[in-house]
Formats: sequence, structure tokens, C-alpha cells
Amino acid sequence: MKVTVIIPIYNGEHFIQKMYSLLVAQTYRDFEIIYINDGSSDNSLDLLNKISLNDSSVSVYSQSNKGICASRNVGIDNAKGEYLIFLDQDDGIEKDLIENYVRIIEEKNVDLASFGKIHYFIENSNVCSVEPQKIDEELVTDKSRMMECLFNIDNKKRLMTIWNCIYKKDIIDKYNIRFDEHFKHGDEDGMFNIEYTLKCQRIYFSSKSYYHYYIRKGISTITKYNKDLLSDYLYYADKVSKLTVDFDKNDLLIVKLYLLRFYSNVYCRFCRFNNSIKDKVNFLIKSGTSRGFVFATSLSVHSDTSRIPKKYIFWDLFSFIYKKEQYYFAVFLLEFLYRIKSN
Repeated sequence: MKVTVIIPIYNGEHFIQKMYSLLVAQTYRDFEIIYINDGSSDNSLDLLNKISLNDSSVSVYSQSNKGICASRNVGIDNAKGEYLIFLDQDDGIEKDLIENYVRIIEEKNVDLASFGKIHYFIENSNVCSVEPQKIDEELVTDKSRMMECLFNIDNKKRLMTIWNCIYKKDIIDKYNIRFDEHFKHGDEDGMFNIEYTLKCQRIYFSSKSYYHYYIRKGISTITKYNKDLLSDYLYYADKVSKLTVDFDKNDLLIVKLYLLRFYSNVYCRFCRFNNSIKDKVNFLIKSGTSRGFVFATSLSVHSDTSRIPKKYIFWDLFSFIYKKEQYYFAVFLLEFLYRIKSN
């Protein structure tokens, strides 16, 4: 068994058959499918059991609702494949996705292969826009370059998601890498990729795209309100700072920049649902309780503009005024950045 495809299911009765049909149509045949029913209250489990009865390559596991991370971990624990591919229940794939994922990881002799993807923005069941997310073709063996790609120095977002990647199960097992079940509302992909990539020697990035990611307004994680948004980020920042504690000072600059840029995205998501200046200030004040955030605000872009683009110099200003507890000025700066992003 070469490949295990892992798919968590939660109330996915309207999507199960479509994704299964796309898998049955794959040009590559040496794979198994593991479905994990995560406490669905609809007809998902019955549909999955019917599929498994007629297809010996399909296994179904069921649990009480524990979240997508716990579900994927069940998949990892029961996978028989040499390679792992993670899919979401409500997305789409090209018929040669598995074939090309396997071909690249084997031909390039790498520990991880990452591909482009295509974003579909959907409102009221209609596709409003389509945005290809291409990445540059590149074989990476240099550790410093690998960290630049992992921590998104050039905004190519190569390793922000898991479903555009193929992984080696022996690396996952050797280092006991699992999805962090703290995360219930997103960010688990990035954390998994950080923990996995830190154990890699060779990575390949392909400019080809085989995955269709559907962003449904009000349903997709990135469009929904998350009351734990800040606490999740602070947990994430703390964990990243611990995972990278042994980096040299130049690589640490990239990690700090990554965490601050991530913070600005979190702040923007917060602002979608909250316009109160007082609440925004409290948001910033609470951020200072995190070891990881304090670590990030020690960034000094001007100390190494050869590695970090000069356009990020404003983070030096943010860090300075934040440490001076000038929170209203810090909010003003983030608001300015938010408006630039929105245009």
C-alpha cells in the first residue's frame, strides 16, 4: 500500500459522495481511504458504511465529536500507506492528484512535496471568483532556505495548508508528529507543517495545482467568528517559539517576522467582527501575556535587511511602541496596515 488518503467527516452528507467519486476516478490506484466520522448528527456515518461495504480500500472510524485534529490523528494511527495525503470533505481534486503527488516525492527523492492550489470563493452555492495560488518550482536542501519557505518570508504560502502536500509516514512515526488537538478553529495545518518540516532534509515545491479549495462564506473556518481567536494565536506563538529556540539568530529573525505577520492576520480577522477601539486595545494588551508574542516583538528588521525585505521595517516601529505600552498608537498602526491589505 503506497498511499493513505485521510478524510475527516463532520456532517458531510452533502459532500461525501462527490469526494469519493473523485477518488474512485484517480489515475493512481495503489491507495487506501480512511474516513473518520467525527460525531456527525446527519446521515454521514450511514453513507460511509455503505461505501466501505462495497469498497475494500475504504476504512471507516467513528468517534464522538473531538475536532478535525483528533480525527486526522486517528487516520495517522491507522494508516498503512508509505505516504499520507490529507483531504477536506467539501473540496475538490483533479483526477491525477495522487499520481502526481507520488511521482514528485519519489522522482525528487524528497521528504515532503508541496503543490499550488486553486481557491474558489462561494456564496449562496455560486462560485463568485477563482484565484489560482501558484508557487515557484524549487528543490530545497539548504536549511536556511527551508526555513524561509516554511515561515513564508516571500508570502508564497507554500506550507500554510496540508491538503496541497504529501508526507512520508515513516518521518511522522519516527518523531511522533501529530496534529495538535488544542486547535479547534484553524491554524492546525501550519503547526503540523512546522513540526514536520523541521525534521526534513529535502523538500520540493511544484508549480502545478491539483487541489480545489472551496471557501464558503459564513461556513469556511476563515470566514467564521472565533471567540478563541487570540488565545489560539498566543498558544501557537508560544509553541513556535519553543520549537525554534535552538535556531541561530538569523533564522530566528524570520520566525519572529512570521509570528508578527500572522498576528496582523489574526488582528484583521478580529476587526471583521469588532470595531470598538477599546476592545482592540484590550486585544493588544492581552497579547503581551504570551511568551511567544513577546519573543516576536523582539524582532529587529533593520539589523538584517539582506535577509528580510525592507518593506517590513514598520514592524520595528510596532515593536517599539508596543513595548512602550503605547497601545492606541499600536492600534493606529495596525489599522493602517489593515486598510492597505483591504485595498
